[in-house]
This record gives sequence, structure tokens and C-alpha cells, in this order.
Amino acid sequence: MLIHPLTPKYENGELCVSARIELEKPPYDFPKILWFRFPEAHAHLVSDCPDGFAIALLSTALHRGEDIHVRGTLSPALTYGLNEFQYVQNLRKSHRYKPIQIHADGYKRGKSIGSKAASTFSGGIDSFYTVWSHIPQNEPIAGNELSYAIFVQGFDIGLHEQRMFDACRTAYQTLMAEWGIELVTARTNVRQFDKWNNWISAATFATIGLGHIVSRGLSRYYVPANDEYAEYPKGAVATLADALLSSESLLVIEDGAQLTRFEKTALLSHVPAAYNYLRTCSDKHNGLMNCCECGRCLNTMVALELSGALQNFKTFPLPLQRSKLRTSVLAYPNRQLLLGYIQGALAQRRYDLAFDLSTKLLVNYTRWGRKWLGQKGAKNR
Repeated sequence: MLIHPLTPKYENGELCVSARIELEKPPYDFPKILWFRFPEAHAHLVSDCPDGFAIALLSTALHRGEDIHVRGTLSPALTYGLNEFQYVQNLRKSHRYKPIQIHADGYKRGKSIGSKAASTFSGGIDSFYTVWSHIPQNEPIAGNELSYAIFVQGFDIGLHEQRMFDACRTAYQTLMAEWGIELVTARTNVRQFDKWNNWISAATFATIGLGHIVSRGLSRYYVPANDEYAEYPKGAVATLADALLSSESLLVIEDGAQLTRFEKTALLSHVPAAYNYLRTCSDKHNGLMNCCECGRCLNTMVALELSGALQNFKTFPLPLQRSKLRTSVLAYPNRQLLLGYIQGALAQRRYDLAFDLSTKLLVNYTRWGRKWLGQKGAKNR
């Protein structure tokens, strides 16, 4: 995979940074160009270094077993980290990824030209916790507070969902202004490079890549953690390995892994600012409103119910339906998350919800069976 030199271009009030992507073996049914777009007001944050593009395409290259070569200069520290990081990924997901090498025409140490911090923000539990815990009034250590939150179209909100993105952007600009930080928006087609329905993993690479792309003026970049240290060693390895994707000028920090998703939700249940803005839906989202029927919505609603705060959250307009909770779909990597919810229900003596969640786990184990056996077989070959 060749990543050609970056091409910056101003058009329609945006700065578009793109690179032509040349694949060396079939299949070739991928976009020819990877691009990221930012409002001109935030153009001063955008780097001319291809580091972020190499990271964003890492999942695609690992799936294809295709080396990455950058027609330009990469950070030496990041290049080392990329090669180490892909070894970790191949050990963890040998059934999915193949070993590759990452090279560039040349190598140049990145120079830090700022000391500010940024994080992505989707409105979900993990990002809400990370941003809320590092806003200036909540961050106890000077220098660790956030200056920017980055809201992206092309990740969970599709490029075709313009009205939804505009509605969320307007709401989150208001929220961030109240918290004393600046909302930076971005658009990208990077998800179109995920041909394996593996966006949960690919999104982490794309998120970290985005941080390097808007790294002018930054020294640290918080990545809201999907995993947790408690799921040892898998969760700890997944979380700590992301720091390998730092450069000389940008420190990448996976944030919030010390807490389970249930614990984060319980903390946010006492944050009034979340009542009108929390957005977790993965199925039929409508602006800030959650569908209250998909697996992610139902899991979040259970945690809020156990915290005694579900009625406060205006973005969950429907009541919790226990019958749908028992049969809702759960992704296999999230089984540990559900166990945390069951423990929380038992601790609150909500045996009714503990039963529902246990039933959901059992139902999904029957769905996972064939996939789980297939992965075990691939690892043993």
C-alpha cells in the first residue's frame, strides 16, 4: 500500500487534506483517495505530516497483509511504534490480521509547537466521560486540561446524514462552550476503507490518526477507552498498546480504562449536563435522540435505571422495555461489559434486571457459538 504525498486544498469554506492510496495487490475495490476535511477556522491545527494517514489505514493494511510505504517523511518514533503495535495486534487477532512492515521515503522527528490537549467526542459514554473529566474545572493537574473536543462526521454518523450531524454539532458547540473548551469538527471517508465490518477496531486507528492530523498546537491527545483494565490481560494490553502510536511531538493517551462502562455511566448519571446530550444509539439514532431499542441503548438505560437517573435523561424518550433487553444483540467482544452490568444489578438488589441481563447473555452465547468456534479453530491452525 502506497500512501502518496498529502494534498491540501481549500474549497467551500473547508480545508481538505487528502492522499492518493495505491494498492499493490487485489482486491482493488477501495477508494482511491483518503481525505479529511476541516472548517477553515480550524485550519491552523492541521498538520502537513502523513503520520495520521499511516495510522488511519493500519487496519486496512493488516487485514490485507499489505506493507505500508509512505511517499514522504514519517516520525521515527511513530514508525517504530507502528511496527511494534502491529506485532501486538497480530498476537491478539491472528485470525484477522497478517504481519506487515511500515516504511517511508524518509524520517523526520516531529517538533512540538504547542502544549494543548484534545480528545474526540461522539456524545457516547466513553467520550462523554473523558471530556467531562478533563474540562478545566474538573482536571486537578495543570497542563492536563482539554482545550479541544473533536466531533467527526464519517465515523458513527455517516457522510450522508448531514442534517443529523448539523443538529448534533449545534448542540455540542453549546455544551462545549459551557465547559470552556472549543468544538472542532471534521469530515472523513476513512470508514469506506473498512471492508470487513470491523469498525470497532478500525475506529480506534482512525481516531488516533485523526489526532495526529490535527496535532499542530497539541502535545497530548486523549482517546476515550473502549476497553478496561479489569478485563486483564486483554483489556490492559489493548489499552496500553495505543500509546505506541505516539510521536516525538504528540503523546497518545488511552483514557478512562480504570473504570468499567457501567461505572462511567453511573458517574455521568449525576452530571446534569449529560441529561440533554448523551447519545449512545447505534441503530436508529435521530439527532440527539436515542432509539431506546437497540442493544447499546438498552445497556445504557439499564445502567441509568440502576443509578436511579434514567428519568432525568431527555435523550432516552421511551421507557426501558425488559422484553427487548432480554433478546437484544450483544457483540462478542462486549461480553465482559455485560458481566459488569449484571454485577451492578446484583449489588443494587435489582434481581429482575440481573435476570434480564443474564438471559441476554445466554441468548447471545447461542449466537456467538459458531463464530467463537471458528476463531478458536483459526488460532489453533
